[in-house]
This record gives sequence, structure tokens and C-alpha cells, in this order.
Amino acid sequence: MVATTPENLTNADVWDSGIVKSEQSHLVSCGFKLQSGQDYYWKIQVWDKDGKPSSWSKTARFSAGLLEHSDWKGEWIQHPKTTPDKQIWFRKKLTLDDDVASAFIFAASMGYHELYVNGQKADERVLAPVVSRLDKRVLYVTYDVAPLLKKGENLIALWYDAG
Repeated sequence: MVATTPENLTNADVWDSGIVKSEQSHLVSCGFKLQSGQDYYWKIQVWDKDGKPSSWSKTARFSAGLLEHSDWKGEWIQHPKTTPDKQIWFRKKLTLDDDVASAFIFAASMGYHELYVNGQKADERVLAPVVSRLDKRVLYVTYDVAPLLKKGENLIALWYDAG
């Protein structure tokens, strides 16, 4: 079952597969189209060979990334003195009038980066994003930064290694 909120899982407002008889237990396609930036909540239940159901799994969450070209609103930024041997810091202050329920940063870089919010690293990754052929594609990383933001002044910082 998939829903837009944990509360909606009782009626699965996005998708309910029903009982599917199959030996395939992974890489099973879902029956709905993901929407950019949407949070989804899901849980599963399985039946054994005798038709006995398991308990429902704990509710879990995932968020869809930016799936359409038109979803991307940012602009590429570059430090005027960037060379392949430079490590650069980009910083931006922002002020929030209220607490934040949900906030994501989608960061793409043509080199490695680390994201910090109010002096705290946004996650445990190192050398993000993974290596790719930059003449073919530039990968991005999604950061859930809501827990790191606070009411009042905040500082977002991105360390970038152009090498």
C-alpha cells in the first residue's frame, strides 16, 4: 500500500496492489506514476504458501526526486577563480519566520561536494556524488535538511572540490 500521508495508508490513496500471487519478491514494479517532489508512505504485508498473512510492516517513507526538466529551478554557479586544483566554499544565509516541516536541497556538482547546514554536515556521505562521465551526465544528491533548519537565521554551506 502506498499513500501521500501515513494516515492515508488505511485507504491507500496512491496505490494498493491487493494480493499478488507471485514467486518474485523483489524488483516488482509499482502500479502508479511517481510525481516529482512527492513524499510517499508505504507498508507491505505478505502471505505464506498456506495463505496466512504476516503482520503489516512498519510504515516507511520515500520521496521522489525532480523527475522533469521543468522541475529544476536553480542555476549553475561557479566561483570566478575555480580551477581543477581548487576547493571552494559557497555560503548562503537565510532567515526562516517559522519552524520547517519539510525541506530538501538537490545539489548537483561537476566534482565532489559536501553540504553543511548551520555547521552540521547534512549526511554521512563522502565524495558525493559518485563518479560519472561528466560529458554524459551530472548526478545530483538529495538532502533532507528540515531537521537541521531552525526558526531565525540559518547558514547553508557547500564545500566543492573542482578536481
